[in-house]
Amino acid sequence: MKQNRRLLISIFTPGEVREALIGGARIIDCEDPRTSLGNISPHTIMELSESVLAYKTSLHVQISTNIGEEQLLFDRGASGVAVQKFEHEIAGKAAQAALGVATAMGTKVHPVNIIKIGIDAMGPDLIEEVIEEIVRTVRRSDWTNHSQVVPVFFVRDLQLWAARHTHPGVIKELLELGEYYPDPQGPIDLQDYFSAAGVARRQLGGYATTRVSLNQIVSYAELGFPGDQRQVLKQLVKTCAQAGANGLMLDTSIQSKVAKIGLLKHASNTQEVMPVGPPIKREGILTLDECRWFCDYCHWAGIESYLAGSLLPEHAASVWQIESLDSIAVRGGASETVTEPGAAPGQNEHAARHQKRITRRRVELFVPPEQR
Repeated sequence: MKQNRRLLISIFTPGEVREALIGGARIIDCEDPRTSLGNISPHTIMELSESVLAYKTSLHVQISTNIGEEQLLFDRGASGVAVQKFEHEIAGKAAQAALGVATAMGTKVHPVNIIKIGIDAMGPDLIEEVIEEIVRTVRRSDWTNHSQVVPVFFVRDLQLWAARHTHPGVIKELLELGEYYPDPQGPIDLQDYFSAAGVARRQLGGYATTRVSLNQIVSYAELGFPGDQRQVLKQLVKTCAQAGANGLMLDTSIQSKVAKIGLLKHASNTQEVMPVGPPIKREGILTLDECRWFCDYCHWAGIESYLAGSLLPEHAASVWQIESLDSIAVRGGASETVTEPGAAPGQNEHAARHQKRITRRRVELFVPPEQR
């Protein structure tokens, strides 16, 4: 199969860089798993880029990172939709952030780096404006003009989320990730989940209340996308292609990930133990045929296709059957609890997503079959 399909692995430390490359990753994605959207400082991106050089194989390796909500590109309104204080605010901030991370990634590892743009909470018109502004900006610089721009869109299943957002294990992890806001009438009391010191650290902006509400998932209609899931994706692909994007990634939100709602509906999805509360059965949002249609449609529109969203090793064999799939992006599935040598077995068995590390043996399970 004559393809240049690439496994993207999200990493945060030099040690994870080494493990990802040895395992077979071809895109090293700089991401901080301690945050909901992977926000990471330019200085850390530079350090990780240098680490790639230290462990780089003879194969071509790219660097990627993301910009999005946690760079304060926009505020969310009460409905969860992005709002602007003035016209072109989000596009201008996004272009500045893109130029910054593109420069931080440098060109020593590979002249073509990948800037991922979180476009959740944006409607079609705003998405087009933001992508166009970023593309125009990075293309004007001799240092960044080879950078690729890949928007990231969250697919969603509101019924599944509604059924799972009250699970104590889901609540606990989302609270730890900061996915909440102070709400005197909120259904969650921080005191039920954390010590007094922990509550004090999590009381945002000095609010006196310890009650909070979780950030919710916004519907497609509230974002301004008409129609069903396929119509939404069709419009999105066209918008990204027309605006000059190089590809489009489908992912799932941090709320979905924590609630064990991934991208792919698959026969191998089973019950998963939660650190608190009863087990939850892993569920998916798109079928394999729907993923294939998306990838084919991206190629028809002239852009690359990326799939992410809590993909597991048993999913990889299925999605790599899609010939028009260019890349899969993985963090959780390629990581595991790494205990100190000599420690008792089973220690931290149910560690949270951000407490696990990328390991080469897990990465190997996601490599495209033609590269093994």
